Order: sequence, then structure tokens, then C-alpha cells
Amino acid sequence: MMIRDVDGDELARTGDVSVQGLSQRHRRSSIERGNERSLRKVVALSVNGAPMSIQANKALLERYVEALNRHDVTALVEFYHSDYVQVEPPEEMGPGLEGLRQWISTWIEAFPDMRWIVEEQIGEEDQVWSRSTWQGTHQGPYLGLSATGKKVTSAVWTINRFQDGKIVEGRWMRDRLGLMRQLGVIPQPALSPR
Repeated sequence: MMIRDVDGDELARTGDVSVQGLSQRHRRSSIERGNERSLRKVVALSVNGAPMSIQANKALLERYVEALNRHDVTALVEFYHSDYVQVEPPEEMGPGLEGLRQWISTWIEAFPDMRWIVEEQIGEEDQVWSRSTWQGTHQGPYLGLSATGKKVTSAVWTINRFQDGKIVEGRWMRDRLGLMRQLGVIPQPALSPR
């Protein structure tokens, strides 16, 4: 059986591809019914840059978070495309994959017990949007601030776009104000009496 894209171009034949993310039963029933479009949308095809499914992209992010929580910055090449671009990069982050690696290394040095927790995700076409929190203890320099020893929890929203089975573009929205308040750099707002 041939799997085609939306334009009708051949992507692969089922015997030539590695299929991930579906149970054997669902895959067989989709193939037997000739439901190629449904199969293509759900299944990750690992053939010559064919599109990955939303579930495969989420699974890649899950493995990335596991590596991040192990503080394994050498594993970034498994998850990020060689042409990676960080849109609106955080402070002091250089360009590309090397800039990301150096920035994450600095962040881990500042918060060596850092843990990343994905709270929820939404996938659409070649993007996955995640709402996450990270927690850690400030034990090293961060943005010119000496270690405070304070435990922090910060919210992060990410939008990752995928190409060729890897993250090729990232956007991060971080609660930097909340983080700076927890670190004592910015005072907490005073509560007015009732």
C-alpha cells in the first residue's frame, strides 16, 4: 500500500516505513480500510523527512524533558534540528543549537536541582504548544545575581515547530517577573487591607 500526502504525492509504501504511535490493531484497520489520510495524520513516518505526527512530536518533547531533567545537554542534538532558531531568545543566549546548549548549561549551573514538568500540551500540524513549570534552588550566578539559596517555581509556555523529526524553531514565554520576585530582586506587591 502507498501512503500519499494531501497533494497526492507518494510519501512511502507501508513496507518501507517505520510506523510509531499507533497500536498494531489501529494501523491494520486503517490500512485495510484504505484510510491513508487518517493513517498519515496519526502515524509518524520516518522516511526522508516525511511529516511526523502530532503524537510523535509530543513524544520527542517528552524524551527531551527527560534529558533536560537529567541535565544532559549533550543530548540536545537528538532533539534539535541543526538549523534551530530561537525566536526572541532569552537574555544572554547566542544563536542556534550551540547558543541553546550554552544557555541551558548556564541555567543548570544556577539551578543545579532544576526539574521541568510539562503540565499540558496541544499539538497542531507541525507545532506543539506546552504549558510547563520548572522548579529549582538558586545555587549559582543567574543574570548577574549571586546565589540566594531560594527555591523557586516558574511558569513557562513554549511553542515548538518541528521539521525532519526535530525541533527547528522555538518560542518561550516565561514568567520572569514572578521568578525575580521569588529571588527577591523585585519586591512582592503589597496587599491592601480590606
